[in-house]
Amino acid sequence: MSALLCPDALALHTLIHYYARKKLYHSLQTAATQALQKRANDPTLLFWKAFGVWKEGKTQDAIRDFQSIRGKQGVQLPVLLCLKQAHEEARSVDREAVQEIKEDIFNEEKNNREGSFFVAACVSMLLNEHKKAREYIGKVLEIMSSYPQARSMQGWIELTSGSDTKARKALEIFKSAQEANKTDVDAYLGEVAFLEHYNKPKEALELLNKILVAYGWFTPAISEKARILLSLGDWEQAHEAASRALTLDANSIDAMVLDTVFLLAKKSKHSAARDRITELSDVIKEMEPFNAALHAELAALFSRIAARNGPILVLCQELAKKATELDPTSSEYMTELGNIRMLMGQHDQAYQTYQQATKLDEANMTALYAMIRCQVMLGQLDDAAGQFEFLNEIHSGTNASAELAYIGALLASAREKSEEKTIQKLEETVKLHLESCDLNTITRASIAKLNPDFLLQIAKQLLESAGSEPVPPGEPPTPQVAKGVKVLEPLARMAPGMLDAQLLLARSRFLSRDFEGAQVALAEAIGMDPAHANSHVLMAQIYIEMDRFRDASASLEQALSHRFEIRESPTYFLLRAIVHEKTGEWSEALKVLESAMRLPGVKSAGGSFKGGAGPPSAHERASIFLHLAKVHSQLGHGPEATKIIQDAKGEFAKTAQHANIVMMDAELNLARGDVHKALVLLKSVASDSPYFVKAKMMVAKIQLEHRNNKKLYIKCFEELVDRNDTAATRSMLGDAFMKLQDADAAVQEYRKAHKMEMAAGNADSSELAVKLGQALVSTHDFSEAIDYYEQAVQEQPRKLPLRLSLAELYMKLHRAPEAIRTLEATHKVLGEEETAENLQTKVKLLQLEAKVHKQANNNEEYIRSLHDARSMQSKVLGRLRGEGPEMLQQHKSLAARLCSELAKHAEQQKNFPEALRYYGEALKHDEKHAEAMASLARLHMDREELEDARKQCQALLKNDLETEKATMMLADIMFRSNEFDEAIRYFAQMLEQRANNYVALEQLILLVRRAGRLNEEPKGNRLAEAPRFLRLAERSSARAALDAGFHYCKGLYARYTRNFPEALTELNQARKDGEWGRKAICHMIEIYLDPDNLSDELKTGALDVPQSVRTARQLRSELAAGGDTGVQLEVFEAYELLMTQHKPSVEQSLDKFGEVLNTDKDSVAALLGMSYALRLLKQDPKARNHLKRISKMQYNSEEAEELEKSYLLLADMYIQSNKNDLAQELCRKCLTHNKSCAKAWEYQGLIYEKEASYADAAQVYEMAWQFDSQRNPAVGYKLAFNYLKAKRYVDAINICHVVLKMSPDFQKMHTDILAKARAAIKP
Repeated sequence: MSALLCPDALALHTLIHYYARKKLYHSLQTAATQALQKRANDPTLLFWKAFGVWKEGKTQDAIRDFQSIRGKQGVQLPVLLCLKQAHEEARSVDREAVQEIKEDIFNEEKNNREGSFFVAACVSMLLNEHKKAREYIGKVLEIMSSYPQARSMQGWIELTSGSDTKARKALEIFKSAQEANKTDVDAYLGEVAFLEHYNKPKEALELLNKILVAYGWFTPAISEKARILLSLGDWEQAHEAASRALTLDANSIDAMVLDTVFLLAKKSKHSAARDRITELSDVIKEMEPFNAALHAELAALFSRIAARNGPILVLCQELAKKATELDPTSSEYMTELGNIRMLMGQHDQAYQTYQQATKLDEANMTALYAMIRCQVMLGQLDDAAGQFEFLNEIHSGTNASAELAYIGALLASAREKSEEKTIQKLEETVKLHLESCDLNTITRASIAKLNPDFLLQIAKQLLESAGSEPVPPGEPPTPQVAKGVKVLEPLARMAPGMLDAQLLLARSRFLSRDFEGAQVALAEAIGMDPAHANSHVLMAQIYIEMDRFRDASASLEQALSHRFEIRESPTYFLLRAIVHEKTGEWSEALKVLESAMRLPGVKSAGGSFKGGAGPPSAHERASIFLHLAKVHSQLGHGPEATKIIQDAKGEFAKTAQHANIVMMDAELNLARGDVHKALVLLKSVASDSPYFVKAKMMVAKIQLEHRNNKKLYIKCFEELVDRNDTAATRSMLGDAFMKLQDADAAVQEYRKAHKMEMAAGNADSSELAVKLGQALVSTHDFSEAIDYYEQAVQEQPRKLPLRLSLAELYMKLHRAPEAIRTLEATHKVLGEEETAENLQTKVKLLQLEAKVHKQANNNEEYIRSLHDARSMQSKVLGRLRGEGPEMLQQHKSLAARLCSELAKHAEQQKNFPEALRYYGEALKHDEKHAEAMASLARLHMDREELEDARKQCQALLKNDLETEKATMMLADIMFRSNEFDEAIRYFAQMLEQRANNYVALEQLILLVRRAGRLNEEPKGNRLAEAPRFLRLAERSSARAALDAGFHYCKGLYARYTRNFPEALTELNQARKDGEWGRKAICHMIEIYLDPDNLSDELKTGALDVPQSVRTARQLRSELAAGGDTGVQLEVFEAYELLMTQHKPSVEQSLDKFGEVLNTDKDSVAALLGMSYALRLLKQDPKARNHLKRISKMQYNSEEAEELEKSYLLLADMYIQSNKNDLAQELCRKCLTHNKSCAKAWEYQGLIYEKEASYADAAQVYEMAWQFDSQRNPAVGYKLAFNYLKAKRYVDAINICHVVLKMSPDFQKMHTDILAKARAAIKP
């Protein structure tokens, strides 16, 4: 930024100190020069200008400049310090001048000049002389404790001192500096640096945001913010901040560097990055033309993430050349130039460059190692081997280096042709290299140190012999694949935009059978380059393994559209054939494979190849032979299959593929049922064959699945351990024990494997750690499993599977706080980076977090986690646009499930509009999401939006989803639309096809009850309802009488027809059933605790618990013993207290209902129960308020019974208050949803009776009498009375006879009605 923008002298010095600390010495000079325009001949500014000249390497010019201000006010001491060191750095040291300066320094240090001491302290810190710096700043504070920026400078000196003890004091110093001077930006920047130093980047980011708001003039803060965002892995926001910085300062080098890193390491946009590097070079020529360190740093950084892009490497070479020109004595810069030439494939020139580097510094081991690498690449293997052996002898043990181990790997491969030794040396290289890197933060330095290009080459070599097919299901990945993943995962995190790295990571995960992880990596790769044909080919392979053949075909077509030449590739033909095989199109597969056999170099090695394509690999050729044999075998062409196998054995004799052919021969024999011959063939595979392990595993599989011989199955894996006792083989033996459900033996083997990994220095094998943890859980040793997981997490903090397994275990053990703590720590490890893989992992984390919160009844956090997961999944969908339809559908389904979860919670909270919105959103993601469609239909029905509900049901039926549920809801809609016969026909079709479909029968009973047709018998050709289908179910099977579902349905029917003794008998027979038992017990409890049996008064005296309450309590305990928890049991317990009608118990029930409302503030059952209790306690106004609140709630079928009782209780209170209109409205509302509600008809009759409308009263009492199944004497009395008043004497007499037959002692019936009715009809 321009120094002219600084508002005051303090701000100017802040900018100067910032440039000095960043070693941007030309920018420092520019700032001083700009400031001198306003403050001409300012000694301090002239000093800093001279300091910048000196640090650019212009020593003589700097000495002249320092001499010109020697003795000037405020810079006496710093000038002397710089002159002393500048003279000592000169080629010919002027001893007399140095001695004179030393004396002057000694004398000047005696003077109390605070300004001079302050600048001297700053200079000493920059020259790494912290002891002197501390002494000088101490003197400043002694002379003038309020000297501007003295405190903040003291903080910087302690922070950069290299002593942790002193650095920790810096924060307190910076805080005191801020309190002393609120405008001291250097103090705030110091606190930012402190927070970064102690790994608190988020707090540092918050402070930077405050600096940007308060001190907007200091534009470098935006670049600092971008840098910290990058360290957190938040690439997008870091790029956004860098872009903003460039808007304010087009010459911001830090922002341009970050922008370039973003283009290369994140977006893989090499063309744009090349242009940006060109622009950056021009800016550096203007802003930092003599900064050799900056040129070398950027050359190293960009070349390591350029994916060997030629034009970019040329630009990097120019930067490195400039660094060597600016500082020809630097061996380090010359080495970097050699590194870039090596990347460009210029091995001769690179070798010569490294030679120059060693001449400049004979101790430069990096250059010496690189020279040996050049020799290997140039084919000078003997010379390289001699040098390697000498250096290896010197630097073995504690001085081992990754570069030396890598040379060993190159020689083992090129000279010794030893695959085993090559892999061993590569593993050693990876271990040593990664140990020296910082994998926790992403910075320019950490990316350059990681050297992504170097790791990429190692990964390629590790995966060279890994094959092209994934391991069999349930088997561990091969060691080289596991190591490849270990190399590539940190690489993909630090440089996610390296296309080759993502492709290799996808391939290694594919080979490990981690298809989901492979898809994520490929999605990143395809996002970077949609036209990359090999990405689509690999995606096709993944889809084939996942049985998603339509997607596989689509991926192959995409590959072909991007590169037509791929149709000449054997891999393309092979994959097409496999798709046909997997879909059972064997004839089509045969045609494709026969075409593949005609390709050059397939049937026999050699031939000419089009378009510069090389010959097919031996593995590709062998695979085509094998699949052709397999296809012939499936088509019944036995002789042809046998001939192809024999031809293949001849063609691939004495090659590694011969064993592969033998294994296919064994498979064909096994398919023919010749187990013995298959075993003989497999045992013929030599132990030194790369396919030996695979053959041995096939033998193990045959022993277990075809001979059921568990001992020989385990013996196969024990022989693998005996042959090569490694962590991998021990792990495989552990897997075998787990397959046989011998968890204890598996734990022992996993422990041995873990010890081997630890001894080899590979303590970060998360897969093995997860296996051991799962095995410990299987032994039910949960305490040890937790201890193990926690220790493993501490040792491998970035291994997410371990953290997830630990959190899941805590959740299973109902230890929610520990589970949440683990998940929160995992979120921190993931950081802010938003790659597709990271986003998907975050969604999994949030889903698990939501489950934990739900289990702990923490609703607010449960919803927050679900909301975050939904938002994150939306980002995932955005990243996966353009992927295969099945993969995309999988993620859309997950998004729909998350929306559906949110909708269900909204329903529980009675927020029905929100529920409708979320269910609608679920269907936008997945139009065939059955749960959302069914729930939407139900919600629309509750809102009486029958047409909308009908559409959802029809959509369910059309897509053949939840057909039973949809049919039943559609029938319900028809009932509500008065289409009774059509509704019954739906049930008739279901129940006539399967009379014991008790779910449908239960629904039918509920529907006909609500429709008011529960007691109807057949009339003419009209279909009968519930009784007919109950009889049909009983006759359908001799076992029907034993079916719990049948008894449940009979009990339900009996309950709703008020035949309570029969209902209890039938429900009791269903009580112990797993499917129907819970519902049966709930109905029994509701019958025993029916509040209609409450009297109007409380009982006095000692507590006498009624038998019905004791029975209900016993039934509730059965529910609790069965694992039931939650609100319903609490409600039942409160009703038990209420039904005693004993005042203390009733008051206690109020507290219980209150506890329920604390959990669910809109619980209708609790509000209703509280209203009953308040009425008993003569607190009618409070009861009425609760009931009014219920009456305003939206009706929902889940709480239909409670809502109905609430409406009726409030109606009763209104009738007593002579508010008949309000009571009528509630009765009609009740009858809208349940036409069989006898109590609603009865209350309507009571209203008419009070109005002396006896005929109308009699009419509605008839309905009440009918829906009470003529079993309620009180209703019978009222009906007879109104018949009498309406002068329907005969009808009155008939009702009297029915009631008296039921209740002979009902004397009032005799005297009030029967006698009067008889008298009225006598002549």
